[in-house]
Amino acid sequence: VGATVITVSSPEDATHMAGVDYVTVIVSQDGETTAKPAKVTGVKVSNKKGAYVSVKWASQGKNINYRIWKKVGNGKWVGKNVAGSKATLSVKKGAKVQVKVKSYVKDENGKTTWGPAATKAKTFKTDKK
Repeated sequence: VGATVITVSSPEDATHMAGVDYVTVIVSQDGETTAKPAKVTGVKVSNKKGAYVSVKWASQGKNINYRIWKKVGNGKWVGKNVAGSKATLSVKKGAKVQVKVKSYVKDENGKTTWGPAATKAKTFKTDKK
């Protein structure tokens, strides 16, 4: 039971280019294996000049994707997929903003496996200028 990262690499030869890829595998108590990312940590939310909010978090590695949600004022939660470990969100000037980030992976069949519950919402009031 536990998690490991498998590194697969191939040298360049006359017919193939060199390559490397990483796969995270988690073995559960019942012996099933899944590639399930961990809870997102280190979420930092900061104001950017104008009507923008910068969001950064600790990366979980190359093959992990993220979905970031924002809620402006009393509006609805809106999500967007992000490939890296940072994002800039456009918001209304002077608005109260809440942000959540959650990690996920997709298998070869396109099935999405989500990490644990999204991080606690961070509340931020944007620049009024």
